[in-house]
Amino acid sequence: MNLIRQRRSIRQYRDEDVDEKTMEALLQALAWSPTGCNVHDLFFTVIRRKSEMDVFRNKMSETLKLLIKTGILRFVYPNFWRYMDELQNGVDVIFRNAPHLIVAASPNTAPCREADPWIALSYFDLLAQSFGIGTCWCGFAVHAFRWLPSLKRRLAIPRGYTIRAVLLFGYPAVEYKRQTSPAPFQIKML
Repeated sequence: MNLIRQRRSIRQYRDEDVDEKTMEALLQALAWSPTGCNVHDLFFTVIRRKSEMDVFRNKMSETLKLLIKTGILRFVYPNFWRYMDELQNGVDVIFRNAPHLIVAASPNTAPCREADPWIALSYFDLLAQSFGIGTCWCGFAVHAFRWLPSLKRRLAIPRGYTIRAVLLFGYPAVEYKRQTSPAPFQIKML
């Protein structure tokens, strides 16, 4: 319960790669995540080096600046106005300067194609926390990879698969002394 209570979205990362031993442990654990119908056909792409993340970061920044300049961004993502100043000043509001990311894709024909990637990355997320690795779910990247075919190609997603979830990760640059206090969900007992 402590692991779940202490988990936070990390949006500030240290400027270093996760060590190889920890990275391998995280990736090997993916095989044990449950899937619907016991179909293990997920595909993951992991960016293991910060230098590779910088390629994605730079291309994304160029594209976002173009979308701002042309006015298209407000139509594509209406709520993005709150990030406008940061974007124009070169702040990485998409990848949060994370040194790594993991992309989960599933076959378009899979019985649980939407849920399986989220389940697998949820397991990855909690395990990462236990190693002192911070994570942040990156829904905007899921859409951005659809808009930027050149970056999607770089991920080497197999034909017939769709990117369903993206998780940023790395060593946190901040340390929280206490847990969050979320409002409880509504639960009805029958």
